[in-house]
Amino acid sequence: MEKDGVHDTCGSIEMPGVEAIVYFYYMDMTSEYGDSVDSGIYFETGKWYRLTQRIKLNQNNLPNGIMQVWIDGVKVIDDTEVRYRLWDQGEIDSFYFSTFHGGAAEDWAPQNDSFALFDKIKVTKLKPEFN
Repeated sequence: MEKDGVHDTCGSIEMPGVEAIVYFYYMDMTSEYGDSVDSGIYFETGKWYRLTQRIKLNQNNLPNGIMQVWIDGVKVIDDTEVRYRLWDQGEIDSFYFSTFHGGAAEDWAPQNDSFALFDKIKVTKLKPEFN
């Protein structure tokens, strides 16, 4: 992939009441360890979701990169002012997928046994068909 990347995932979550967030690193983040962006969507137990994320790199060191997220075809995050890189250094050359509860202290741990299932993961240069 070069400057625009989309990944599409179907997932079933066994963590009721957990909000879908994007946790990411970028040039102007406010936290030392990455920033979280809330979606306003809370997962329901046993329900399958279609998760789609689009990343477009910024140009000329400007905050004009894109991070968009759709859940079941509904856009829930639309940030068009992201500075992922300095000037035009770096391209999208890999895909990293992770789920975690985060944090180093015990209070970050899940309260109950939890699991998530993922199926049909797709990475493409094509924009989502529901824009």
